[in-house]
Amino acid sequence: MKKKLLNILLLSVLAAITLAGCNSGGESNNNSNTNSSTAQAATQTDSQFIGAEGGLLSIIGGNIEEAITEQVGSALWNLITKGQAFPQTAAEWDKQALISIQQNIQQIEAQLNIQNAKLNTIIQDIDNTALSGSNLKISNYLSNITDETTNVENLVQNTLPSNQSSTTIINDLITGSAQPFSSQQVESLTSYVNNYSITTLVPGFTSSKIDTTEQQLSCDPSTTGNTYYILNNESQNALSHPMPNLSSNCLLSVALNNAYNNLTQNVQVTTGSNVLYDLQSFDQMLDTQYLQIVQALTAAYYLDQLRLYLYANLQPSHQNHISPLLTIDPNSNSLANLSTAQAELQLAYNTRLSFIQALFAQTKQNAFNHYTNTIQTNSLASNCNFNYSAIDSLSSESLNASMSSGENSYAWDGGTLTATCKNIGLGTITTTINVSTLCSNPSLQVSNGYISCGPSVSNYKASNEFISVPSYSDITNNYGGASFDQLYSFYSSGTLDVYFDSNYPLTYTKGISNLINAVQISNVSSTGFIANVNPGNQVGALQMAPVSDGVHVYLIGVGAIYNEVSDDQAYMILSCVPGDNNCQMANFPNPNSPAQGQEAYNALVFSNGDIISMYNQFTDHYHGNYYIQNYYNNTAPSYFTKYL
Repeated sequence: MKKKLLNILLLSVLAAITLAGCNSGGESNNNSNTNSSTAQAATQTDSQFIGAEGGLLSIIGGNIEEAITEQVGSALWNLITKGQAFPQTAAEWDKQALISIQQNIQQIEAQLNIQNAKLNTIIQDIDNTALSGSNLKISNYLSNITDETTNVENLVQNTLPSNQSSTTIINDLITGSAQPFSSQQVESLTSYVNNYSITTLVPGFTSSKIDTTEQQLSCDPSTTGNTYYILNNESQNALSHPMPNLSSNCLLSVALNNAYNNLTQNVQVTTGSNVLYDLQSFDQMLDTQYLQIVQALTAAYYLDQLRLYLYANLQPSHQNHISPLLTIDPNSNSLANLSTAQAELQLAYNTRLSFIQALFAQTKQNAFNHYTNTIQTNSLASNCNFNYSAIDSLSSESLNASMSSGENSYAWDGGTLTATCKNIGLGTITTTINVSTLCSNPSLQVSNGYISCGPSVSNYKASNEFISVPSYSDITNNYGGASFDQLYSFYSSGTLDVYFDSNYPLTYTKGISNLINAVQISNVSSTGFIANVNPGNQVGALQMAPVSDGVHVYLIGVGAIYNEVSDDQAYMILSCVPGDNNCQMANFPNPNSPAQGQEAYNALVFSNGDIISMYNQFTDHYHGNYYIQNYYNNTAPSYFTKYL
């Protein structure tokens, strides 16, 4: 987002130059060093264009929309706007957005404090933050803009006829209406200032009060002494106005660090609670502050446009009534060309918006990282949209404080993760993994909507020991990671030939060679092995080993049964990894099975629809062929899927 907003700055500047050039009616008629008659002529010319176009006092490029929609989570924004759709034009959108913030922000803050009592001091922490050695808080700076608006309103009230509403005009001004002033009103305003005999006309316009406010609220104090911005000189602007971060010694950075520390001190990851709910609450509280700062900065920007216009059109002897903006180089010819000065002001405004966005986004990211660092992976982020932005967009119905809620689209309590993942064959699915039970070294990987501990079997806690559970036959859609006690067995005292799907070669640990005590394993490869079985010597022997095909990890094993009065038995075992909540066992009938021959399909069915099946093809009483087949990405045959 930061990069995106910064990339539009030059385009915004070009738009500003073009539009303001139309407003000014010429390139050099506004020279502050011209004589009185020339200045008055310039005033009339510019006023006519201002009244006709209304562009001077409107935000160029729709930057408020950009700043709000890219930063603020949709859940919070819907609360503020009450779900109302905004008009399509940038000016009307900006106006309604600013009005909505002004009208609803306090109510939303109160509501958020009630929803999450653990975090009810965060808003106050931000408001009451003051730099060391300074008594000025963020709340003070926000009030400065309000005070300045009142001062300008008084100026307008003294200037315009008594039948004009100064309040309406100022509201139109600070909310970005296309035509807050008519050409006659602008002429009257400029004429009034030119004839004013008192040095201090508008307090904030003749002091550094409003400039300092804008700098502190956006973390834009000059590092080189050059407070101004220069068109088409990115390197110089970057040197004078470097991008701030949370370690910067500026008011907003300090405030956001305070909020972050408040969060980490008051919210811990605990079993059964959803820390992502707390993170959303934290982000929403940040958003309320972000919106107020953007609103204040935007109001100041509109006032600065008026301030700039008045200064540029005043007679030289009366320019002390309104000081020049710090964002305009006093030693350049910018003020001689109103369009250039307006473009520089626009550049300063856009840059400061990007600073504010970056600081708030960094705070959110740091908070998200603090609580999810043990499970964060690129795979999880890209396939399950697992990031703070996704959390911020959720409604209250899809994000609850408790892990026990079945409505959570995302949840994390340090042990169990719930995430909504993309799935090729089935669309978006919600999958749950008990990380604490399943994973020893989580490096979470997502494939077709299914979350696993990672590509290596060493990431799993599953041992070579088989966990016996009751036999399972028909699919029930009851995912729980249970294991088969026994699959189809055949009489043998010879070999088991095991064949894996060549499209999904396996990796496995050394445990594969110890499946049976003293058993002879040969021809071990990614596509199978041969087990020499002598049940008489290995009675009751049973072991499992984890394998991975790059998508799923599961267990395979070999068992043997010794019978004194009949043929011995040996059998293959296929199992979910114990604790894998997205895996279940199934037994599918084989439509091609003769009376003797191929038997039923035993299978593992995963929550994303993937199926791993196994069947035994009877050869003779001394050999058995077991085939494991993978059906991924919705490729399973109908005699499987009709039971799902």
